Amino acid sequence: MKARPDAYILCCTPRTGSTLMCSLLTATGVAGVPASYFRAEDIDRHVDRIGIRLPDGAYRFTDFVRAVIGEGRTPNGVFGLRVMWGTMATLVDEIRRTGVDGTDAEVLTTTFGRLQFIFLRRQDVVAQAVSRHRAESSQIWHVASADSRPQRHAEERYDRAAIEGFVDEAHEHNRAWRQWFDENSVAPLSITYEELDLDHLATTRRVLDFLGLAAPRTTDEVSNARMADATSRAWIKRFRAESGGDVQH
Repeated sequence: MKARPDAYILCCTPRTGSTLMCSLLTATGVAGVPASYFRAEDIDRHVDRIGIRLPDGAYRFTDFVRAVIGEGRTPNGVFGLRVMWGTMATLVDEIRRTGVDGTDAEVLTTTFGRLQFIFLRRQDVVAQAVSRHRAESSQIWHVASADSRPQRHAEERYDRAAIEGFVDEAHEHNRAWRQWFDENSVAPLSITYEELDLDHLATTRRVLDFLGLAAPRTTDEVSNARMADATSRAWIKRFRAESGGDVQH
């Protein structure tokens, strides 16, 4: 088995199954507790929860990094982190402000230790865009129990322009990730939402093998319910029809 890293970054875009992937990896007990610790909208909440805010209301970024590594690390020392494309540049810039130099990958390695990268994307970006539009409209992103069906807002409406914008964004961010990997000489493990959806357990094992981890347990029994429904399928079909087939998968 290959040597395990100190940390890994799950590189993704919204609505690619990353929350499910994080839950599955957390459930193994050996692959850290991956989450979006550096998402800009959540940092203040984390700072207050952790209790590292200074008397003047500020906080030291190095203290925050140290705290989240402690929270996101399993007893074997592996730290897991989820990063959306929009967060990567901000994260690297914040680390550089602490005096760390080098390429993006070198800056991240200096901070988190020996790193591996996993690239999670969705092959069907139209389905991804419809899922994103519905989540943004309803503000229902996840449902904890498979026994619960999401209660959508009555005002949720099909919006071709919004869906098209999310299709374009998905393509743009996937290209940006690939370019970042090339520029930083990173060879990530590439997995897709479709593979994960087809076989949770096999995909989790594939990630663990890539990371050089042997899990005492793996499970595909997690609490994330499937969000797609008949409305999602109808909107996907309608968008493809209105686009006249002139849309990349």
